[in-house]
Amino acid sequence: MDGLEYWVNEASGLRRIEDKLIGLWSKWGYREVNTPTLHSWDDINAGRSGVGDRAWKVLDQEGNVLCLRPDVTIPIARLVATDLRDEPRPLRLSYAGATFQRGTMAGAAEERPQYGLELVGVDSPAADAEVLAMAAESLLAFGLDEFRLVVGHMGVLDGVLAGSGLLAEEGDRVKQALQNRDHVALERLVAPVGAPAGRTSLLRYLTEPLTLPLGRAAESLGFPATDDDPSWSRLHEVASIIRGYGLDQYFVFEPGLVRGLGYYTGLVFEVTCPVLAWPVGGGGRYDGLIGAFGKGEPATGFAFDARSLYRVLKARGLEQKPAIPDLLFVADESCSYMAWSKARAYRQQGVAVEVGLENEVSSMMEYARRRGFGKVVRIMADGSEEVLFDRGSR
Repeated sequence: MDGLEYWVNEASGLRRIEDKLIGLWSKWGYREVNTPTLHSWDDINAGRSGVGDRAWKVLDQEGNVLCLRPDVTIPIARLVATDLRDEPRPLRLSYAGATFQRGTMAGAAEERPQYGLELVGVDSPAADAEVLAMAAESLLAFGLDEFRLVVGHMGVLDGVLAGSGLLAEEGDRVKQALQNRDHVALERLVAPVGAPAGRTSLLRYLTEPLTLPLGRAAESLGFPATDDDPSWSRLHEVASIIRGYGLDQYFVFEPGLVRGLGYYTGLVFEVTCPVLAWPVGGGGRYDGLIGAFGKGEPATGFAFDARSLYRVLKARGLEQKPAIPDLLFVADESCSYMAWSKARAYRQQGVAVEVGLENEVSSMMEYARRRGFGKVVRIMADGSEEVLFDRGSR
Protein backbone atom coordinates (compact mmCIF):
# COMPACT_ATOMS: atom_id res chain seq x y z
CA MET A 1 0.00 0.00 0.00
CA ASP A 2 1.58 3.27 -1.09
CA GLY A 3 1.69 6.41 1.04
CA LEU A 4 -1.21 8.16 -0.70
CA GLU A 5 -3.48 5.14 -0.31
CA TYR A 6 -2.58 4.61 3.35
CA TRP A 7 -2.44 8.17 4.62
CA VAL A 8 -4.93 10.01 2.40
CA ASN A 9 -7.34 7.73 0.54
CA GLU A 10 -7.80 5.32 3.44
CA ALA A 11 -8.25 8.14 5.93
CA SER A 12 -11.03 9.76 3.91
CA GLY A 13 -12.51 6.35 3.13
CA LEU A 14 -12.67 5.42 6.80
CA ARG A 15 -14.36 8.72 7.59
CA ARG A 16 -17.06 8.12 4.99
CA ILE A 17 -17.63 4.55 6.23
CA GLU A 18 -17.90 5.83 9.80
CA ASP A 19 -20.42 8.51 8.83
CA LYS A 20 -22.54 6.00 6.93
CA LEU A 21 -22.56 3.43 9.73
CA ILE A 22 -23.25 5.86 12.56
CA GLY A 23 -26.04 7.40 10.47
CA LEU A 24 -27.55 3.98 9.72
CA TRP A 25 -27.37 2.83 13.32
CA SER A 26 -28.98 6.04 14.55
CA LYS A 27 -32.07 5.11 12.51
CA TRP A 28 -32.35 1.99 14.66
CA GLY A 29 -32.15 4.08 17.83
CA TYR A 30 -28.42 3.76 18.57
CA ARG A 31 -26.85 6.87 20.11
CA GLU A 32 -23.16 7.59 19.63
CA VAL A 33 -20.90 7.68 22.69
CA ASN A 34 -17.20 8.34 23.28
CA THR A 35 -15.02 6.74 25.92
CA PRO A 36 -11.55 7.88 27.08
CA THR A 37 -8.48 6.54 25.34
CA LEU A 38 -6.52 6.19 28.59
CA HIS A 39 -7.89 3.88 31.30
CA SER A 40 -7.01 2.46 34.67
CA TRP A 41 -5.32 -0.90 34.40
CA ASP A 42 -7.69 -2.22 37.08
CA ASP A 43 -10.72 -1.25 34.99
CA ILE A 44 -9.46 -3.11 31.93
CA ASN A 45 -8.60 -6.18 34.00
CA ALA A 46 -12.03 -6.10 35.67
CA GLY A 47 -13.52 -7.15 32.37
CA ARG A 48 -11.66 -10.49 32.44
CA SER A 49 -11.46 -10.17 28.68
CA GLY A 50 -8.03 -11.59 28.04
CA VAL A 51 -6.93 -8.39 26.28
CA GLY A 52 -4.94 -7.20 29.28
CA ASP A 53 -1.89 -9.20 28.26
CA ARG A 54 -1.79 -7.30 24.97
CA ALA A 55 -2.45 -3.85 26.44
CA TRP A 56 0.03 -0.99 26.07
CA LYS A 57 0.78 0.22 29.61
CA VAL A 58 2.03 3.56 30.92
CA LEU A 59 2.67 5.06 34.37
CA ASP A 60 1.26 8.34 35.61
CA GLN A 61 3.12 10.79 37.90
CA GLU A 62 2.00 8.88 41.01
CA GLY A 63 3.13 5.52 39.66
CA ASN A 64 -0.37 4.21 38.87
CA VAL A 65 -0.56 1.76 35.99
CA LEU A 66 -2.67 3.01 33.09
CA CYS A 67 -3.17 1.60 29.65
CA LEU A 68 -4.30 2.74 26.24
CA ARG A 69 -7.74 1.35 25.47
CA PRO A 70 -7.24 -2.22 24.12
CA ASP A 71 -10.99 -2.80 23.79
CA VAL A 72 -14.02 -0.48 23.52
CA THR A 73 -16.68 -2.74 25.02
CA ILE A 74 -15.07 -2.75 28.48
CA PRO A 75 -15.03 1.09 28.82
CA ILE A 76 -18.62 1.20 27.57
CA ALA A 77 -19.59 -1.41 30.18
CA ARG A 78 -18.11 0.84 32.86
CA LEU A 79 -19.93 3.86 31.42
CA VAL A 80 -23.22 1.97 31.42
CA ALA A 81 -22.76 0.85 35.03
CA THR A 82 -21.92 4.37 36.26
CA ASP A 83 -22.90 7.50 34.34
CA LEU A 84 -25.68 5.81 32.34
CA ARG A 85 -27.09 3.61 35.10
CA ASP A 86 -30.33 5.65 35.34
CA GLU A 87 -30.98 5.81 31.60
CA PRO A 88 -34.07 3.88 30.41
CA ARG A 89 -33.48 0.39 29.06
CA PRO A 90 -32.94 -0.98 26.54
CA LEU A 91 -29.89 1.20 26.03
CA ARG A 92 -28.63 1.32 22.44
CA LEU A 93 -25.16 2.79 22.02
CA SER A 94 -22.80 3.10 19.04
CA TYR A 95 -19.20 4.22 18.74
CA ALA A 96 -16.29 4.84 16.43
CA GLY A 97 -12.91 4.73 18.14
CA ALA A 98 -9.43 3.29 18.08
CA THR A 99 -8.09 0.44 20.19
CA PHE A 100 -4.42 0.04 21.02
CA GLN A 101 -2.57 -3.23 21.52
CA ARG A 102 1.08 -4.17 21.57
CA GLY A 103 2.32 -4.79 18.08
CA THR A 104 4.98 -7.15 16.80
CA MET A 105 7.75 -4.58 17.36
CA ALA A 106 8.93 -4.20 20.95
CA GLY A 107 7.32 -1.20 22.60
CA ALA A 108 5.11 -0.42 19.61
CA ALA A 109 1.39 0.15 20.01
CA GLU A 110 -0.77 -1.03 17.15
CA GLU A 111 -3.74 1.28 16.57
CA ARG A 112 -6.88 -0.42 15.28
CA PRO A 113 -9.94 1.77 14.61
CA GLN A 114 -13.31 0.13 15.17
CA TYR A 115 -16.97 0.86 14.53
CA GLY A 116 -19.40 -0.88 16.85
CA LEU A 117 -22.59 -0.90 18.84
CA GLU A 118 -23.91 -2.26 22.14
CA LEU A 119 -27.46 -3.24 23.15
CA VAL A 120 -27.82 -3.20 26.95
CA GLY A 121 -30.57 -4.24 29.34
CA VAL A 122 -32.35 -7.01 27.44
CA ASP A 123 -31.67 -10.75 27.54
CA SER A 124 -33.80 -12.15 24.76
CA PRO A 125 -33.53 -13.86 21.37
CA ALA A 126 -34.90 -10.66 19.81
CA ALA A 127 -31.94 -8.66 21.17
CA ASP A 128 -29.45 -11.21 19.83
CA ALA A 129 -31.21 -11.20 16.45
CA GLU A 130 -31.25 -7.40 16.29
CA VAL A 131 -27.49 -7.21 16.70
CA LEU A 132 -26.99 -9.88 14.03
CA ALA A 133 -29.37 -8.03 11.72
CA MET A 134 -27.52 -4.76 12.33
CA ALA A 135 -24.24 -6.36 11.23
CA ALA A 136 -25.86 -7.67 8.05
CA GLU A 137 -27.75 -4.46 7.27
CA SER A 138 -24.52 -2.48 7.72
CA LEU A 139 -22.76 -4.38 4.95
CA LEU A 140 -25.81 -4.41 2.71
CA ALA A 141 -25.95 -0.61 3.03
CA PHE A 142 -22.63 -0.46 1.15
CA GLY A 143 -23.90 -2.77 -1.59
CA LEU A 144 -21.89 -5.72 -0.26
CA ASP A 145 -23.70 -9.05 -0.19
CA GLU A 146 -20.77 -11.48 -0.24
CA PHE A 147 -20.54 -12.12 3.49
CA ARG A 148 -21.60 -14.59 6.16
CA LEU A 149 -22.70 -14.23 9.76
CA VAL A 150 -20.90 -17.20 11.32
CA VAL A 151 -22.76 -17.82 14.57
CA GLY A 152 -21.87 -19.93 17.59
CA HIS A 153 -23.13 -20.27 21.15
CA MET A 154 -20.99 -20.80 24.22
CA GLY A 155 -23.79 -22.76 25.94
CA VAL A 156 -24.18 -25.15 23.01
CA LEU A 157 -20.42 -25.69 22.81
CA ASP A 158 -20.07 -26.27 26.54
CA GLY A 159 -22.94 -28.75 26.45
CA VAL A 160 -21.44 -30.71 23.57
CA LEU A 161 -18.01 -30.87 25.19
CA ALA A 162 -19.46 -31.93 28.53
CA GLY A 163 -21.62 -34.59 26.85
CA SER A 164 -18.65 -35.98 24.96
CA GLY A 165 -17.02 -37.17 28.19
CA LEU A 166 -14.10 -34.72 28.14
CA LEU A 167 -13.00 -33.30 31.47
CA ALA A 168 -13.43 -29.57 32.08
CA GLU A 169 -9.73 -28.80 31.57
CA GLU A 170 -9.71 -30.91 28.40
CA GLY A 171 -12.69 -28.95 27.12
CA ASP A 172 -10.83 -25.70 27.78
CA ARG A 173 -7.92 -26.92 25.70
CA VAL A 174 -10.32 -27.88 22.91
CA LYS A 175 -11.71 -24.33 22.98
CA GLN A 176 -8.20 -22.91 22.74
CA ALA A 177 -7.45 -25.12 19.74
CA LEU A 178 -10.71 -24.03 18.10
CA GLN A 179 -9.88 -20.38 18.72
CA ASN A 180 -6.42 -20.86 17.18
CA ARG A 181 -7.85 -22.86 14.24
CA ASP A 182 -5.32 -25.56 15.20
CA HIS A 183 -6.88 -28.70 13.73
CA VAL A 184 -3.84 -30.87 14.48
CA ALA A 185 -4.13 -30.08 18.18
CA LEU A 186 -7.90 -30.49 17.98
CA GLU A 187 -7.65 -34.04 16.63
CA ARG A 188 -5.23 -34.94 19.40
CA LEU A 189 -7.44 -33.45 22.10
CA VAL A 190 -10.59 -35.30 21.04
CA ALA A 191 -8.74 -38.63 20.81
CA PRO A 192 -10.07 -39.75 24.25
CA VAL A 193 -13.67 -39.53 22.95
CA GLY A 194 -14.88 -43.13 22.71
CA ALA A 195 -14.85 -44.98 19.43
CA PRO A 196 -13.40 -43.52 16.21
CA ALA A 197 -16.94 -42.84 14.99
CA GLY A 198 -17.51 -40.68 18.05
CA ARG A 199 -14.29 -38.77 17.48
CA THR A 200 -15.15 -38.25 13.83
CA SER A 201 -18.63 -36.97 14.65
CA LEU A 202 -17.29 -34.59 17.29
CA LEU A 203 -14.62 -33.23 14.94
CA ARG A 204 -17.13 -32.71 12.16
CA TYR A 205 -19.60 -31.11 14.53
CA LEU A 206 -17.02 -28.66 15.87
CA THR A 207 -15.58 -27.68 12.50
CA GLU A 208 -18.35 -27.93 9.88
CA PRO A 209 -20.78 -25.00 9.42
CA LEU A 210 -24.49 -25.79 9.65
CA THR A 211 -27.13 -23.95 7.65
CA LEU A 212 -30.81 -23.61 8.50
CA PRO A 213 -32.75 -25.55 9.72
CA LEU A 214 -30.28 -26.18 12.52
CA GLY A 215 -31.91 -29.24 14.08
CA ARG A 216 -31.74 -31.50 11.03
CA ALA A 217 -28.21 -30.34 10.21
CA ALA A 218 -27.00 -31.14 13.73
CA GLU A 219 -28.71 -34.54 13.77
CA SER A 220 -26.94 -35.49 10.55
CA LEU A 221 -23.67 -35.21 12.44
CA GLY A 222 -24.86 -37.31 15.35
CA PHE A 223 -25.54 -34.47 17.81
CA PRO A 224 -29.31 -33.92 17.90
CA ALA A 225 -30.56 -30.58 19.14
CA THR A 226 -33.13 -31.18 21.88
CA ASP A 227 -35.85 -28.81 22.97
CA ASP A 228 -34.88 -29.20 26.63
CA ASP A 229 -31.45 -27.65 25.97
CA PRO A 230 -31.97 -23.91 26.68
CA SER A 231 -29.01 -22.87 24.56
CA TRP A 232 -30.29 -24.76 21.52
CA SER A 233 -33.81 -23.44 22.08
CA ARG A 234 -32.46 -19.90 22.28
CA LEU A 235 -30.46 -20.38 19.10
CA HIS A 236 -33.51 -21.71 17.25
CA GLU A 237 -35.51 -18.64 18.29
CA VAL A 238 -32.75 -16.31 17.08
CA ALA A 239 -32.59 -18.17 13.77
CA SER A 240 -36.36 -17.88 13.38
CA ILE A 241 -36.22 -14.10 13.86
CA ILE A 242 -33.34 -13.81 11.40
CA ARG A 243 -35.46 -15.67 8.86
CA GLY A 244 -38.25 -13.19 9.56
CA TYR A 245 -35.85 -10.35 8.77
CA GLY A 246 -35.16 -12.04 5.43
CA LEU A 247 -31.47 -12.44 6.24
CA ASP A 248 -31.24 -16.22 6.67
CA GLN A 249 -29.14 -16.60 3.49
CA TYR A 250 -26.29 -14.88 5.35
CA PHE A 251 -26.63 -17.01 8.50
CA VAL A 252 -24.32 -19.99 9.18
CA PHE A 253 -24.03 -21.82 12.50
CA GLU A 254 -20.57 -23.05 13.48
CA PRO A 255 -20.76 -25.02 16.75
CA GLY A 256 -17.03 -24.73 17.35
CA LEU A 257 -16.82 -20.95 16.99
CA VAL A 258 -14.77 -19.46 19.85
CA ARG A 259 -13.92 -15.77 20.05
CA GLY A 260 -10.75 -14.65 21.78
CA LEU A 261 -12.35 -12.54 24.52
CA GLY A 262 -13.15 -13.99 27.91
CA TYR A 263 -16.34 -12.08 28.65
CA TYR A 264 -18.67 -13.79 26.15
CA THR A 265 -21.47 -15.80 27.80
CA GLY A 266 -23.92 -16.85 25.08
CA LEU A 267 -24.33 -16.27 21.37
CA VAL A 268 -21.13 -15.24 19.56
CA PHE A 269 -20.56 -14.47 15.91
CA GLU A 270 -18.06 -13.34 13.30
CA VAL A 271 -18.60 -11.56 10.00
CA THR A 272 -16.58 -13.10 7.18
CA CYS A 273 -16.06 -12.06 3.55
CA PRO A 274 -14.36 -14.20 0.88
CA VAL A 275 -11.81 -11.52 -0.02
CA LEU A 276 -10.24 -11.63 3.46
CA ALA A 277 -8.68 -14.54 5.33
CA TRP A 278 -9.74 -13.09 8.68
CA PRO A 279 -13.06 -11.78 10.02
CA VAL A 280 -14.23 -8.28 9.18
CA GLY A 281 -15.86 -8.04 12.58
CA GLY A 282 -17.67 -9.92 15.28
CA GLY A 283 -19.29 -9.83 18.67
CA GLY A 284 -21.76 -11.58 20.93
CA ARG A 285 -23.49 -11.63 24.30
CA TYR A 286 -21.55 -10.62 27.44
CA ASP A 287 -24.03 -10.73 30.31
CA GLY A 288 -21.41 -10.80 33.07
CA LEU A 289 -19.24 -7.85 32.07
CA ILE A 290 -21.24 -4.83 33.29
CA GLY A 291 -21.52 -6.36 36.76
CA ALA A 292 -17.76 -5.92 37.16
CA PHE A 293 -18.40 -2.18 37.47
CA GLY A 294 -21.73 -2.06 39.29
CA LYS A 295 -25.15 -3.64 38.97
CA GLY A 296 -25.10 -6.51 36.52
CA GLU A 297 -27.07 -6.28 33.29
CA PRO A 298 -27.45 -8.38 30.13
CA ALA A 299 -25.76 -6.96 27.04
CA THR A 300 -24.76 -7.85 23.51
CA GLY A 301 -22.97 -6.08 20.69
CA PHE A 302 -20.44 -6.23 17.88
CA ALA A 303 -17.72 -4.25 16.16
CA PHE A 304 -16.23 -3.99 12.70
CA ASP A 305 -12.47 -3.71 12.26
CA ALA A 306 -12.41 -0.46 10.29
CA ARG A 307 -9.43 -1.17 8.06
CA SER A 308 -10.62 -4.70 7.24
CA LEU A 309 -14.01 -3.33 6.21
CA TYR A 310 -12.32 -0.68 4.07
CA ARG A 311 -10.21 -3.34 2.35
CA VAL A 312 -13.25 -5.47 1.59
CA LEU A 313 -15.17 -2.55 0.10
CA LYS A 314 -12.13 -1.46 -1.91
CA ALA A 315 -11.55 -4.98 -3.24
CA ARG A 316 -15.15 -5.07 -4.47
CA GLY A 317 -15.02 -1.53 -5.86
CA LEU A 318 -17.62 -0.37 -3.36
CA GLU A 319 -15.60 2.16 -1.42
CA GLN A 320 -16.45 5.80 -1.99
CA LYS A 321 -13.58 7.56 -3.72
CA PRO A 322 -12.00 10.63 -2.09
CA ALA A 323 -13.85 13.74 -3.18
CA ILE A 324 -12.05 15.86 -5.77
CA PRO A 325 -12.96 19.57 -5.93
CA ASP A 326 -15.18 20.37 -8.89
CA LEU A 327 -13.21 23.42 -9.95
CA LEU A 328 -9.67 24.75 -9.98
CA PHE A 329 -9.39 28.52 -10.36
CA VAL A 330 -6.15 29.98 -11.68
CA ALA A 331 -5.38 33.69 -11.90
CA ASP A 332 -2.54 36.12 -12.36
CA GLU A 333 -1.17 37.69 -9.20
CA SER A 334 -2.77 41.01 -10.15
CA CYS A 335 -6.27 39.53 -9.97
CA SER A 336 -5.88 36.72 -7.43
CA TYR A 337 -8.26 38.58 -5.09
CA MET A 338 -10.97 38.12 -7.72
CA ALA A 339 -10.35 34.35 -7.81
CA TRP A 340 -10.66 34.14 -4.02
CA SER A 341 -13.87 36.14 -4.06
CA LYS A 342 -15.44 34.02 -6.77
CA ALA A 343 -14.34 30.79 -5.07
CA ARG A 344 -16.03 31.89 -1.86
CA ALA A 345 -19.27 32.57 -3.72
CA TYR A 346 -19.15 29.12 -5.38
CA ARG A 347 -18.48 27.39 -2.04
CA GLN A 348 -21.50 29.09 -0.50
CA GLN A 349 -23.53 27.44 -3.25
CA GLY A 350 -22.11 24.02 -2.32
CA VAL A 351 -19.46 23.76 -5.05
CA ALA A 352 -15.98 22.60 -4.03
CA VAL A 353 -13.30 24.91 -5.42
CA GLU A 354 -9.54 25.11 -5.10
CA VAL A 355 -7.65 28.28 -5.94
CA GLY A 356 -4.27 27.83 -7.58
CA LEU A 357 -1.36 29.26 -5.65
CA GLU A 358 0.97 29.62 -8.62
CA ASN A 359 0.81 32.11 -11.48
CA GLU A 360 2.21 29.76 -14.09
CA VAL A 361 -0.78 28.30 -15.96
CA SER A 362 1.13 25.31 -17.35
CA SER A 363 2.17 24.13 -13.89
CA MET A 364 -1.41 24.53 -12.63
CA MET A 365 -2.72 22.53 -15.59
CA GLU A 366 -0.27 19.73 -14.77
CA TYR A 367 -1.39 19.82 -11.13
CA ALA A 368 -5.04 19.64 -12.25
CA ARG A 369 -4.29 16.67 -14.49
CA ARG A 370 -2.53 14.72 -11.74
CA ARG A 371 -5.22 15.48 -9.16
CA GLY A 372 -8.07 14.70 -11.56
CA PHE A 373 -10.00 17.98 -11.59
CA GLY A 374 -12.99 18.02 -13.87
CA LYS A 375 -12.73 21.70 -14.75
CA VAL A 376 -10.04 24.39 -14.76
CA VAL A 377 -11.04 28.06 -15.07
CA ARG A 378 -8.85 31.15 -15.44
CA ILE A 379 -10.20 34.20 -13.64
CA MET A 380 -9.58 37.44 -15.50
CA ALA A 381 -9.08 40.92 -14.00
CA ASP A 382 -12.61 41.99 -14.98
CA GLY A 383 -14.11 38.95 -13.23
CA SER A 384 -14.82 37.02 -16.41
CA GLU A 385 -14.03 33.31 -16.60
CA GLU A 386 -12.07 31.48 -19.28
CA VAL A 387 -12.51 27.71 -19.27
CA LEU A 388 -9.12 26.08 -19.84
CA PHE A 389 -10.32 22.50 -19.37
CA ASP A 390 -13.71 20.88 -18.93
CA ARG A 391 -13.94 17.09 -18.86
CA GLY A 392 -17.72 17.27 -19.19
CA SER A 393 -17.51 18.96 -22.60
CA ARG A 394 -15.18 16.42 -24.13
